[in-house]
Amino acid sequence: MNKKNLWALLATLLMVLPLLMTSCGDDDPIEDEPVNNVTPKPDDQPTDKPSYTPISEPLEKSEYTIIYYGHGGGDLDASILNNINDLFHADKNSYNKVHAAVQYKFSSKEGLTTESEDEEEDVEDDFDAEKYGHATLRFVVDPSADFEKMLDDISPIALADKDLDIAATESLTNFIKWAVEYAPANKYILVLSDHGGGYSPEDELPMDNPTLSKGLVYDDGANFDHITAEKIVKAVNAAGIRPEVIYLDACLMNTIEYQYELKDIANYLILSTFSVPGPGGDYVPLIDGLAKNNIETALSDFSKATVKRWDEVIDEETNEKPYPYSDISVIRTANLDAFGNKWKNFTDQLISAYESGDEGVKEAIDEVTAAMMPMECAFPLYDMNFYAEKIIAAVPDYFDELLSQDLADAYDGYIVCRKASTDLEKYGYKIGTSILFGCNNHFTSYSWAEDEETGEQYLDGYVTYEADGTMNYYENDGTKYDEDIWNGNFDITYKRLKFDQLTHWSDWIAINTQESSAYSPSGLYYEITEEGFVEPVVEEEEE
Repeated sequence: MNKKNLWALLATLLMVLPLLMTSCGDDDPIEDEPVNNVTPKPDDQPTDKPSYTPISEPLEKSEYTIIYYGHGGGDLDASILNNINDLFHADKNSYNKVHAAVQYKFSSKEGLTTESEDEEEDVEDDFDAEKYGHATLRFVVDPSADFEKMLDDISPIALADKDLDIAATESLTNFIKWAVEYAPANKYILVLSDHGGGYSPEDELPMDNPTLSKGLVYDDGANFDHITAEKIVKAVNAAGIRPEVIYLDACLMNTIEYQYELKDIANYLILSTFSVPGPGGDYVPLIDGLAKNNIETALSDFSKATVKRWDEVIDEETNEKPYPYSDISVIRTANLDAFGNKWKNFTDQLISAYESGDEGVKEAIDEVTAAMMPMECAFPLYDMNFYAEKIIAAVPDYFDELLSQDLADAYDGYIVCRKASTDLEKYGYKIGTSILFGCNNHFTSYSWAEDEETGEQYLDGYVTYEADGTMNYYENDGTKYDEDIWNGNFDITYKRLKFDQLTHWSDWIAINTQESSAYSPSGLYYEITEEGFVEPVVEEEEE
């Protein structure tokens, strides 16, 4: 690789890596083939901005401070650095009302390298692994500074700990306290940015238990640990603030379980049900909006601008949008319990119908459950709003006459803004909140592989996580070939959640006998049409 100016390298990558999705698989991040579709910034583009001087005295108190906590996660460095660069480029007058403080950890040295095609040696991938690998930066955004120069020489803003465990509760707490000290504000916006995997019990074990590998803010250095909902709550409480907003700029985090765990520590949540495209949030309109508008207007405008940003990316090779499945919801936490109470009514009546109805009722419920498709292939997360609508329509005599409308009204009452991609909205697909599905007192995680010749994805077995803490491994035909334990059980995970304590959704997982579909329209790139989601046809190459 020819040595180039780091900023030119970064600029090139920022045009390539937006075509990466930011979700995680069972063990490793999902990797899609990048496509270069924008002319990179010239190496010699002039700049007259000064280099950065580390802050030594607190800024004057502002109305808002964005507290941005991010990590490269093994393959997101260029994309997230682009988001951080956004924080420098709002309208100059906006910074009179909005500060931003950043802590960012680069991927590990291994994460900043990639194997060459012959797989015999590693080659530099994007950044100097020796210089940037494991490094953690911390600074308050100075809009007059040049982010290029800051990245050229990171020594003034790099923390001494070369491999800080950013998944540790103390790390997040310490940064929040530092940001509050040096960039004080009346209200705070906490942003966590990295890979995400939604809610899954085996990844949300109590903090005194060992954990596995999905979660949120996955540290590919340190202890290969990740942040959980419990860690976020403990970190924020220990920092002594109540954020106005918590934004999880990561995939699949708009789950009802996460909403409920975080509802008591923030007034608003910003979350995505589908995977988040590489470009991430559009922070320029967020800063400008916070400076000019009330909070709900600012967050709504930010959500619309972010989805518009994703919609406008075009793959030059196919001339198609690479992100047809994308969304953001802004949640008003004060109204969540009203929805939860209605969901409890739905859960109770669903269980009653399943247990007391005749065989035809059970078959109708099973048919709806079997047809439900997950938000991503490997994750047992399904659209709860759509499920309730279809179940009530299938066996209406077993539900309160107004329950469907009550659920819709309660949902609208806590949603400030829900924005989905143009393709989804064009055909009227309303993407709701996801929820953990399961049956026979377990939930299922499916494994997927890719055909080396056709590139087609195919189901490659599955694992059931039983309520008692055992794991069973199966072939596609249902043949069990191994078993293990997942270090937890439903009693210490799902049943402790605020959502389950209110609704007892785990009781439905226990008595339901029907598995749901493993096939995700977004994960398998189904075409969005007026008639429904259409599986793509894989054309075989002629010999």
